[in-house]
Amino acid sequence: KAEETRKLRAQADELTQKLLQSVFLEIFGDPTKNSRGWDVRKLGEIITDSMNGLYLPKEKYTSHEGIKMVHMSDAFYGIVELGNLKRVLATKKEIDKYGLTKNDLLVARRSLNFEGAAKASKIPELNEPLIFESSLIKVSPDLKLVTTIYLYHYLNNELVRKTYIYKHITKSTISGINQNSLKNISVILPPIKVQNKFSDFVEQAEKTILNQQQSSLEINTLFDALMQKAFTGELVA
Repeated sequence: KAEETRKLRAQADELTQKLLQSVFLEIFGDPTKNSRGWDVRKLGEIITDSMNGLYLPKEKYTSHEGIKMVHMSDAFYGIVELGNLKRVLATKKEIDKYGLTKNDLLVARRSLNFEGAAKASKIPELNEPLIFESSLIKVSPDLKLVTTIYLYHYLNNELVRKTYIYKHITKSTISGINQNSLKNISVILPPIKVQNKFSDFVEQAEKTILNQQQSSLEINTLFDALMQKAFTGELVA
């Protein structure tokens, strides 16, 4: 019963992600065709800032003191998870320069596989300063033109990536993208009211996803506890 519950939860998580992709296409149409004739701008024209992250030597890393820093390994899962971030000793000037807000996106500069380069990650609500390291590019959308949520889903949409993004990624042992190439990516720009409609839907869906994640954690904890009892002979009918 516990195993079946785990499977059902995994299926619910997958369906939620597919729902977001379907709603994106329903509201904005096929991005490879732009059949609704919306404006097309270069990414560099609809952001207020972009910059590479901070490099710090290993002696600046610490166990408990300092400030949290986002690394490449923290930015592969859609939204940066704050719980397990490494801490570093950074100056106030560095914190001010490389600080992040929930309106920013982080884009992967490099990846061991081609498809991973130029992937975007969102920043959650923050209750303490947060900076990012040099394998990432911060992108700050111009919120008068584009919402963070729309731009995040646009940059990660597989049709968009195949049509507009992959051609800007270098192919080598480590694939990557630089700021100039990133700024030259074409972005279909629907009216801000339409973007806001999508963003409102996503925010509601993300609340459901958070509940699902908590449910998954509880289910996995229960499953592990049951397995332990089964192997020790404590589980009886």
